[in-house]
Amino acid sequence: MKDTPGLMKMLPTYKFGGYTFRPAVVADIPLARAWNAVDPDHIWERQFPQYWIQQGDRMNSYAFEDARGVLFFMKTIRDFSGKEVEINIQFDRERKQVSVLRLMIGMAAGFEWLKKSLPMNGFEAVYFVSRNRSLCEFAEKRLGFVRDGGREIYIFGGEYDGQAGCSQTQEVAQV
Repeated sequence: MKDTPGLMKMLPTYKFGGYTFRPAVVADIPLARAWNAVDPDHIWERQFPQYWIQQGDRMNSYAFEDARGVLFFMKTIRDFSGKEVEINIQFDRERKQVSVLRLMIGMAAGFEWLKKSLPMNGFEAVYFVSRNRSLCEFAEKRLGFVRDGGREIYIFGGEYDGQAGCSQTQEVAQV
């Protein structure tokens, strides 16, 4: 099956610690687009209204929720080696619906869950690319990511053999 924006794969929904990590659906497009419209780091995605709900062979799109609603949208894109997964996140940059504190607490809980589930599926690392310095600093100080060139990377188990320049021991920050 090739990656197609209109085709929704049957993905599981995960519930843990008062959070729900579920596949994003068509009904999520208006909220994702509203958050996208005011986010200068994701402005290019306006051309692709289905971006935050796309599902495919190498990509999955999710909504991460607490009891009050969606905290952020997340797209995962698996690299061809099968060792790394890139994450893209869209959240409420204007803080109209989701406060910074609520977002950070949710991101920390979600990442704790990812740190357990991704290695069980064969991944050695997760990374993201962002110009949002606040997001990068949060990921480094609270989630344990390290800067690697133009990306932030978290290496599961400390050692990484995927790319030159990434082999290092990683200290995990206290959340």
